Amino acid sequence: MASTHGDTPAAIITGAGSGIGRATALMLAREGWRLALVGRTRDTLAETGRLVGGAEGERWITVLADVGDPGDAEQLVRDAHARLGRVDALINNAGLGGLAPLLEVEPQRVERLFRVNAIGPILSLLAAARVMSEQGGGVIVNVSSMATADPFPGLGVYAAAKAGVETICLGVRNELGDRGVRAYAVAPGATETGMLREIADEAHLPRDKTLDPETVASVIADCVLGRTAHASGETIRVPSP
Repeated sequence: MASTHGDTPAAIITGAGSGIGRATALMLAREGWRLALVGRTRDTLAETGRLVGGAEGERWITVLADVGDPGDAEQLVRDAHARLGRVDALINNAGLGGLAPLLEVEPQRVERLFRVNAIGPILSLLAAARVMSEQGGGVIVNVSSMATADPFPGLGVYAAAKAGVETICLGVRNELGDRGVRAYAVAPGATETGMLREIADEAHLPRDKTLDPETVASVIADCVLGRTAHASGETIRVPSP
């Protein structure tokens, strides 16, 4: 059932159960946005919803999806649109990391890294862009990585996949800008998330050398809210301290 909230803007956030996704959800909620919280684990999404406040189905909804599954990547946008009535922003935040040295990485790992970090987000972007074009506009933010500029050993394949979500933003600018659709890539350095701590402990990467999720989320929120000085299509790099 479509929402009855009229013109209240709505955003889809993948990977909304923790880290940058959760921080972004809280920031947009404070600005009055309704949210589709997307992820694979309902409990973590519901916890984000509780932090947002209000009843599920009013200020926020949950959408269970694996962005690495092409069918899920498109369907999550259709589900959110049907339930919220509109899609004004898509934040492609969900990602898959881990170290995969080039001479050791297996083909299945390469495929999974590209499905989660490039193919899924691009399919979600295309689905959202169709809705936004019909609505008269919208904004897409793809969370990339500083690794695309100079990948740390073991992050070469990951960085190659993330580079895809940067380039597609230029495609959106060139093809859909005249329809009011904007797109940005936000490429943070090491950020204090569970994904980071799977590959680097604090003895090797202290917390004072990492970004807070809220720092990255504020850059994303500025893109969504039209408060950034960056032009559509740009990759905004957010280096670690």
